Amino acid sequence: MKNIFDTKTVSFQELIGNGKRYKIPEFQRDFSWNEENWEDIWQDLIYIFEDKELQDYMGTIVLQNLKEKKTFLVVDGQQRITTLSLFIIAIVRNLKDLVEKNIDIEKNEERIKKILDIYIGEKSISDLYYKSKLTLNENNDSFYQSRVLEFKDPVNFAKLRDSEKLIYKAYKYFYEEIKRYFTTLTGEKLGKFLEKTLDGLTFIQITVDDDISAYTVFETLNARGVELTTTDLLKNYLFSIVASIGKKGSEFKILKEDWQQIVDTVGLKKFPIF
Repeated sequence: MKNIFDTKTVSFQELIGNGKRYKIPEFQRDFSWNEENWEDIWQDLIYIFEDKELQDYMGTIVLQNLKEKKTFLVVDGQQRITTLSLFIIAIVRNLKDLVEKNIDIEKNEERIKKILDIYIGEKSISDLYYKSKLTLNENNDSFYQSRVLEFKDPVNFAKLRDSEKLIYKAYKYFYEEIKRYFTTLTGEKLGKFLEKTLDGLTFIQITVDDDISAYTVFETLNARGVELTTTDLLKNYLFSIVASIGKKGSEFKILKEDWQQIVDTVGLKKFPIF
């Protein structure tokens, strides 16, 4: 492929560190991974931590280099990157629990700050919200930024979108699994667990330098076995057509609103059948 200018093997530690930021494109599907996927990730993390596997291959990540410094569009890999960010947030929540119990307060607060700065983002000086390393798509980002990153429970879980429910459930899944795994929880154990596992998760990172067709990329990946539904491919196709003819104004807004209304009405799980 002529668009590829960089291909390399990286750990998740390298992928998310060094001040890099990632954006999920508008046309990509909402967060859709369920408990089966979270369990797979959790088992991978445990195998690495217990030295059953020195490294665990997590597949290919496809990124597009944007004009903003160290900022990338996630062409493929958003489900894995989002899920791992929720795992990191769950680690921080457990550290916060220790602080609230007056356990090793100074060191655990320092651990929390370092983890948030390295893996999650920095707080804005004006409103004290995190300027996140990861920006999700339009339907999921507000909930991710204002609730999950702020460690706030949903006001009304039942009224959340299906994808927002999955984001919250994934975060709570890792939070509870961490508690169950460590019979005696300490900040030092949590720190070692995080560092070792993120360094052991390995990706093949492909970076492209121009505005390639997202539909073509997804179609190629789907042919290699990536589980994209018919509706994912249709959405990518329709959105890429509108984007390719330069209609980023009212037409694009109407398309997104109409598409989301269908998803909300039918339901995320039933949408491919519909």
